[in-house]
Amino acid sequence: MLTAGSCQKAEDSDISLLSEDSLTSYEVLYGEKADEVMESLSLSEEDLTEGRGRGMLDLNQQVNLEGKAFTQSLLFDDSTETLYGVLFSYFGSSTAEIAELSEQLLEDIEKEYGEPDTYPGLTNQLSAEGSLDAIRDASAGTWREEWKVGEKSTLTLSVNVIDGNTSSVILQYSLQMLPN
Repeated sequence: MLTAGSCQKAEDSDISLLSEDSLTSYEVLYGEKADEVMESLSLSEEDLTEGRGRGMLDLNQQVNLEGKAFTQSLLFDDSTETLYGVLFSYFGSSTAEIAELSEQLLEDIEKEYGEPDTYPGLTNQLSAEGSLDAIRDASAGTWREEWKVGEKSTLTLSVNVIDGNTSSVILQYSLQMLPN
């Protein structure tokens, strides 16, 4: 499976949060061009689908996390065309479903990586009291948390309610922004 650093082409696979070894396999590829990344991960053009945005290579095989089918994308910097992260995204229509999924992921991430490192005092923290209820009742909004993971990465869990009928949960492992 790709989260282990190689690609399983059979059918959709179950994943969990990236293990230390899996995360390290991505971190060593940070700064590499798409061709090198695809070769290292044993991917071909047939493993990709049209990306949703600039700098994203979406894999056509979805992965299951908490019983939901997530799209996995490799993230490339537009200016350097080099890898800086991997993203797992899920889109749903029910804010109640998104709130429940967010709660499960938040618990799993805290067990794996500890308390979030999100800048304190932000009003849109996912772990703040009442946030999950706010998601259930939202017609629009964004909530998030961040963790420093691995040697070079930040994990961001974000929940976006676009309107009452469209919502997303995104797990993004990406190169940490270094202070100036």
